[in-house]
Amino acid sequence: MACASKPGFYGSCGAGASGENRLVRNVAALRLLRLANPFVRAVLDSRAHGLLSGRLVLLEYSGRRTGRTFRIPLRYAPTTAGAVVAVAVRPERKQWWRAFSPEGPARLTLRGAVAAADGQVAAGEARTAALEAYVARYPRSRRVAHDAAVVVFRPVDG
Repeated sequence: MACASKPGFYGSCGAGASGENRLVRNVAALRLLRLANPFVRAVLDSRAHGLLSGRLVLLEYSGRRTGRTFRIPLRYAPTTAGAVVAVAVRPERKQWWRAFSPEGPARLTLRGAVAAADGQVAAGEARTAALEAYVARYPRSRRVAHDAAVVVFRPVDG
């Protein structure tokens, strides 16, 4: 039997109540982030950064097309080489990681210190190694990070 309704938000035909509930939860989560991000940015920029900076980094970057400056908090994992790994789960819904494809400059506020960095979307073995560092820090991310965009930030000397 063919499906008479339009494909749901997740591309499934006739998603029904459960699909609608997921959409409502996603919209609510996005609204919560839009309300919380300014507060999180303020804390990460303050002397109280220790409350959040153990798991969050403040990323400042310029948009590829407009050049507009964005500042967003992201969860991060350090690597043994001194780089910082950030992951965009569901990359089709995120924009920030595209500024680092193939590479781009950034400023990171990490543990109260601001540092210039070069970000690059990792591929191949570099992606695997970076994702392993991230999953080692956040084991529950393993099941959702496999399709994620992985960006590695390396400090700029100078």
